[in-house]
Amino acid sequence: MKSVLLAILAVLAFATPAQARQGWVKVPHHRHAVARAVSPCPFDGPEQQYTIVNAGVTGVTLQQIAAVMQATRDESFALRMYYGTPCASFGAGGKPIYLSNGYEPLPGGGYTYQLGGVHYPSAIYVQTGLTPYTTWVRAFSHEVVEDLVNPTGTRMFGSYMAEVCDPVENLTIEVDQLRVSDFVTPAWFNGSHTGPWDAGHHLGGPA
Repeated sequence: MKSVLLAILAVLAFATPAQARQGWVKVPHHRHAVARAVSPCPFDGPEQQYTIVNAGVTGVTLQQIAAVMQATRDESFALRMYYGTPCASFGAGGKPIYLSNGYEPLPGGGYTYQLGGVHYPSAIYVQTGLTPYTTWVRAFSHEVVEDLVNPTGTRMFGSYMAEVCDPVENLTIEVDQLRVSDFVTPAWFNGSHTGPWDAGHHLGGPA
């Protein structure tokens, strides 16, 4: 278990946006080369790199972030099986994920208070500082999964926006002993009478 945790921590990226662009990550008192994630993406799939940005969040530990990153990456393998999406990986130089205390900037200016999280084409924000770990684990995985499917925020499945976690946002699945966000499958969007309609097999039918 210790060796697994160390391997996960090797890909943990805490960086300011400028540092992320420069390609190095800052962990207290150390600079690390960024290692590739431990498990390969199924079918030699592409990777979507994310960089964790610690925006002064309190009450969040390296071990907690390492665990949610690994669980989210492993969930992205299942997502790829349904949608052909890239696998999530974590390190320097990727799309930033800001861990915040709840107030995120809006693309057009100003700020919004998010109880969970939000994803934009340029960045993801997850409210971690004022919520229980179990809550922001779900929010973190929710936003990454939706970003993998709909990175521009404009993708549609028929008349539905391709926000695959929203229909089951209060439901979870267990991955690596964490309860991450459930997501609906293409069968939910296309009205198929044959499931599963979500990854956790919670739903009894399509939209």
